[in-house]
Amino acid sequence: MNSLDIATKELLRDIVQQVAADESVRCVVLTGTGRGFCVGQDLKEHIELLRSGSSDELFTTVERHYNPIVTALATMPKPVIAAVNGVAAGAGASLAPACDMRVLADTAGFNFAFAGVALAADTGASYHLPRLVGQAKALELLYFPSTISATESQALGPANQGRPRRRARSDRGCPRHATCLGAHRRVPHRSASRWPSPRSTPSPTHSPTRARP
Repeated sequence: MNSLDIATKELLRDIVQQVAADESVRCVVLTGTGRGFCVGQDLKEHIELLRSGSSDELFTTVERHYNPIVTALATMPKPVIAAVNGVAAGAGASLAPACDMRVLADTAGFNFAFAGVALAADTGASYHLPRLVGQAKALELLYFPSTISATESQALGPANQGRPRRRARSDRGCPRHATCLGAHRRVPHRSASRWPSPRSTPSPTHSPTRARP
């Protein structure tokens, strides 16, 4: 189900930053392997770290892993598409709103499960989610987490499209004219500079790639 242990977070961070800087990459598709997209923090590892006294690894993971990952997704100067092929929960659900578009399999769903395990929302959820569903609905989803189906996600705003599971991860979701769309991606943040996280503007880029949690 693609839970995020330390090794996975470090690999995902490094790959996302690499494709963000790679001028041969025109478009990025973020998806998961198997039947899930990403269920967020590996809670088994979380408990083991607490028991072993290695809690520093937990208290620094937002700064060292989650923030750099979501910042790279949200600021790279090329289109980023989340192909949500299954359940997306916690930090996994928070990765998708940082992308430009979210294409959901009919078996997929979002659960912003932080409150259920007594954690504050991270990975950009409190910034990106209100911009997709509105402030009131975002607070409801964060305060009272439950799984939102693909159909509900399209109606509420987190999902742009729904597809049968076999097509949810198709590379056809990555537009051919992606270099042009990269310029469109930067326009809203130039014209709304009052927001705290304007997008960076590195040079334009070229071929599709996938980054997997």
